Amino acid sequence: MKPITISISILILILLRVVYGQEDETEVFYTVDQHPQFIGGMDSLASLLNKEIAYPKSVYREKINKLLVVSFIIDSNGNTLDSSVEILKGINHECNEMALSAVKKMPKWQPGYSSEIGKHVAISFNLPIRFNYELITKEQWLQFYIEEAQNYINEGNYKKAERTIRSALRNNKFNSKLYLLKANVEFRSKKIKKACKSYRRAKGLGAENVIGFDKLCN
Repeated sequence: MKPITISISILILILLRVVYGQEDETEVFYTVDQHPQFIGGMDSLASLLNKEIAYPKSVYREKINKLLVVSFIIDSNGNTLDSSVEILKGINHECNEMALSAVKKMPKWQPGYSSEIGKHVAISFNLPIRFNYELITKEQWLQFYIEEAQNYINEGNYKKAERTIRSALRNNKFNSKLYLLKANVEFRSKKIKKACKSYRRAKGLGAENVIGFDKLCN
């Protein structure tokens, strides 16, 4: 599915802990005076995630509204350690992979600082990201339905294609592309009269002529 820009609901509940400081090869936890800051602030972080995360089809199909939590380490130089990025609380493979990929693309942060040892330290973050189907726009739903129906047509599954188109038409009764797609499915299902009716409806809504249907339906 072609990536789309969407509004991801970002729950900024950043949970922090100092990860390690190895002075004598033992794990040491320090008091943190300044936790890492995303350059540009949390609004910029949310914008970045909005840009990088496109809802996978499972969010549409399953009407997902769930919270996913990604854990990662910001090292003492402000870099996100790719090897540390992991899912603490997942949704499904598609959503998990989308979130992991977005986090790994983050630019440098301003690193955390501990006055106890007088230097920057590595910090672990838990970042909750909500995938919410209710934030999907009407235009995005339409694009999803069209691509889903076309996939079913390519597979020869015309019944599922018809059901998908009917679902799309409930909120897009005046969309010529949907009626052309409907005519295509009906023609392939040998429902010629219905196909011609759908084609005429598409033309009435401004669709361009399709030579094959013009000959068939005249």
